[in-house]
Amino acid sequence: MGKKNETKQLLFLTAAKLFYQHGYKKTTIRMIAQESGFAHVSFLYYYENKAELGAQIIDHYLRWLVGQTMLFIEQNDISENDSLSRFLFYWTTHFYYLKTDELFGRFYREFSNDESEAFYRVTAKYANPVFTDIFHLQYNRSEEELRIDFILLNSIDATLSRLCSQGDLSVSGAVEKLLEMNVVAGYGKTISKDEIDRFIKKYCFPMIGSSKGIYQRFIDEGINPVLNA
Repeated sequence: MGKKNETKQLLFLTAAKLFYQHGYKKTTIRMIAQESGFAHVSFLYYYENKAELGAQIIDHYLRWLVGQTMLFIEQNDISENDSLSRFLFYWTTHFYYLKTDELFGRFYREFSNDESEAFYRVTAKYANPVFTDIFHLQYNRSEEELRIDFILLNSIDATLSRLCSQGDLSVSGAVEKLLEMNVVAGYGKTISKDEIDRFIKKYCFPMIGSSKGIYQRFIDEGINPVLNA
């Protein structure tokens, strides 16, 4: 790894730590640079702004979430026709993680609210892999209609994630609301809150109940934002 990449990784890990400790709002570029042992102006040689670092953290989280869902599908031999189980695992895992990893939940809320354009850009990368490759949903809509749908879904996700991570809504309640609003075009399936709770207990707890926080995984796995971009 070259010197520049090493420095970028150091700044990334430092930013992730500070975002955890202080939240996205209160963490400044100056704080990230000083904690990393650099002058404030040196930061801008490696990153344009702190939103670029925040987006990389979201990208890593979504890649992990997709990976966990694919693992669930493989281990439980979930058929392509069982789109509901695929949908349930992805969203229950998402809301459960934001609720249990409280510091990451705070970062997710603040970043999606303060950096909505950057948040949309990084999450949009996962729209097709998630909704067509994982959920196997078929859309008869134009690209512009899908783009608008995805913007709306992002807004609803941000609201449900905030309510869930703050304790105002249970994980199953958040998924139930998502299904009730039918925000995923072409879905239109219903399931009771009790059924969602049973699904979480059977599938999600065994797979993610002991999952490490995002920041700890960065440390343990030696996450390199340059190589994983």
